[in-house]
Amino acid sequence: MSLREKTFSAVRWTSLSAIVRGVIQFAQVAILARLLTHEDFGLMAIIWVVIQMANILVDSGIGAAYMQRKEVTEEQRSSLFWFNVFLGLIVTLMMVLASPMLGWFFGDDRYTTLMMLCAPTLLINALSMQLVWTAEKKLEFRSVSIMQIASTAIGFGVTMLTAFGGWGVYSFIAGSIIASLAATAFAWRYCSLGWRPQLRFKFKEIESFVRFGWALIGGTIVSILTAGADLLIGGRMATASQLGLYSVPRNLIIQVQMLLGSVIARVGFPLTSLVQDDIPRVRGILLRSHNILASLCAPLYVGLSFFAEDVVQLTLGSNWNESVVILQTLSLWGFFKITAAPDASLTLGVGRVDLLLKWNIASLFVVPPVLWVSIHYYGLSGMSLAMLVLFIALIFPRWLVFVRPICQAGLYEYLKSFLKPFFISLLAISSAYFIAMKFDGVAAHLIVGVTLASIFYFAICWKFNHEWMGEVMQLLGRKKTVSI
Repeated sequence: MSLREKTFSAVRWTSLSAIVRGVIQFAQVAILARLLTHEDFGLMAIIWVVIQMANILVDSGIGAAYMQRKEVTEEQRSSLFWFNVFLGLIVTLMMVLASPMLGWFFGDDRYTTLMMLCAPTLLINALSMQLVWTAEKKLEFRSVSIMQIASTAIGFGVTMLTAFGGWGVYSFIAGSIIASLAATAFAWRYCSLGWRPQLRFKFKEIESFVRFGWALIGGTIVSILTAGADLLIGGRMATASQLGLYSVPRNLIIQVQMLLGSVIARVGFPLTSLVQDDIPRVRGILLRSHNILASLCAPLYVGLSFFAEDVVQLTLGSNWNESVVILQTLSLWGFFKITAAPDASLTLGVGRVDLLLKWNIASLFVVPPVLWVSIHYYGLSGMSLAMLVLFIALIFPRWLVFVRPICQAGLYEYLKSFLKPFFISLLAISSAYFIAMKFDGVAAHLIVGVTLASIFYFAICWKFNHEWMGEVMQLLGRKKTVSI
């Protein structure tokens, strides 16, 4: 296939994976919200932040180096594979040994047990990392999508069985471990294409990968610390139950970001790497990525903000009413946060990890202090509002640091690429909301609201966002006017 055909095939498969996994994870939250306590969700919110940082250590930025490098020998692949497995083993042992410190820091010994049980997923994931990188590097996303959908479905089944069996918070752990095992097994079945690592390891062969990765990993860890600062600060200053009321709507927003954002990030990174020396093409990829991502996400996030009360009632139940205001605010925060995804792919694709490192370090000195002050004086709802204001304020600096120097995109065209879909969504959904509120009942609000909002949104996009409508038609195979 041509590069254009490979790109749209990759987007189709990653979109399918995102939709299916999103539905599964949404169903999981909706069911568990009625089976588990606020406290259970609060405990796991902290564990997931720590595991996410640990996974970054296992990757060590080598995945980005591997994807960015145009040529990789078979010998280098084998050495990289064993290096990642070794890191997975070391980081797993580190997490087990450090787990008592987690319990001490948050004043709850349950964190220690949960961390010990969840740590083995790090080693399990390390066994399949390179297989996934190789498939994505070649824009072969069909096998990766099959693996992700199947493992997510299996993890969901195990989580449900154990939750109904009365395992409580440990049902999260059971589902996570089984999902990791399934993902690794499916990766070797569908992504390996018969490849097996050689029994050899030479650090000299991968030294350049490690140097690139370690230049990236510092900034990535700082980025994860910054991104998870609200949970870490909330876990320290609020009870596990209060944190649960905050973390569930937050995780709903993050899941949308991870699923839809990953479509652009996972395709945009290798695509940008392939054309990194052609600035006009890099600029075109960035602006179109912003427009596509914003056009997909804006109606979801704006809709969640307007219909937050109905969504909470229908999916979580009346015990979660305190989460409504937080969901309304975090929905808008989620939109402005996800607009950073294409910028990160741009920076990685052209190898400018130095800019990411400087940005993430600067953010660490700004974001946590602001969040600490906001939660100290205004509680968790105040902290969510502070996060929204922060991400809006960071749009211009992000353009100044990343976008203008790398691909020479102007501020107007940069803002237009993602703010136009946002304002179209605002107009369409606000109109649908006021009509839907004339009907009685939660189900009626959502059915009428979603139906009218969809009609209004696509009608306005057809007139004012024809770039995105053209991309949609091309993805459906109905139109072929865009070159890459």
